[in-house]
Amino acid sequence: MSDATIRILDAIHSIVSNELKTIGATFRQMAEVDLEFEPEEKLPEDTRIGDLTSEQVRRLSADTRDAARLELQLSLYTTLATQGGVGPKGFGSILFGEKYVEMNDAELAEHQINALVDNQIKAIKMTLELSQSEEFIKFSAGTGIPTDVTGPLTDEELATLRSDLLAERRAQYQRGELNVNVTVFASTHAANYDKTYKTFDMASGETVVNEANTAAFDEAWEFSERKKEAFHRLLVGDSDFVRDNIERLGIYAEEYIKDATS
Repeated sequence: MSDATIRILDAIHSIVSNELKTIGATFRQMAEVDLEFEPEEKLPEDTRIGDLTSEQVRRLSADTRDAARLELQLSLYTTLATQGGVGPKGFGSILFGEKYVEMNDAELAEHQINALVDNQIKAIKMTLELSQSEEFIKFSAGTGIPTDVTGPLTDEELATLRSDLLAERRAQYQRGELNVNVTVFASTHAANYDKTYKTFDMASGETVVNEANTAAFDEAWEFSERKKEAFHRLLVGDSDFVRDNIERLGIYAEEYIKDATS
């Protein structure tokens, strides 16, 4: 990787190790005050706002909720920025459309690699942007080793970053280390009827193709019992919710209703 890309990724890791921890500690300290804890009472170090009861959340000040929101946002962005969406347990991607049906494995792999890199770059940009915010500066105050974050990335830095990350992902794929499972449907309708066209394990290279499922829609399709129950709830009744669902289905609504009520 280039020095520029290493510097950017190092800054993200530094934010995780330093400012994110400080923001989490700040949230807990503020929450302890809002909840009127005794001096010896402390929230566990991994406590986030989602771990509190609804009653406790209602007692939090606006500032404390802002700190909690910032911690959650920063945690999400930094995870995507460092892992690119592919965690230790892998990543599942679902693609809808005839153009994906027409792609071979190599083309699907390249499409998925580009999508992963695009999402990682978005997360990096969001992390760096967030690190310049007033809330970040406010709630990370007191960080022992503040991260030296420069301003927005230049076009040249972004181009270099994208090139480096693409090269890394392609190399991972060639080594069989990119743990991504791709599922392809000819359309969202095909997915609703469980008509999978292809599954592709990018780590092992294993591909399963069902040539019978290339159609975008087929009146002969039937719902599984699980899907029938789900679409019955979505399409049967007299409410704005149901009417909106039917409207979204357009010309296919009548067939969906028939299948959901048969």
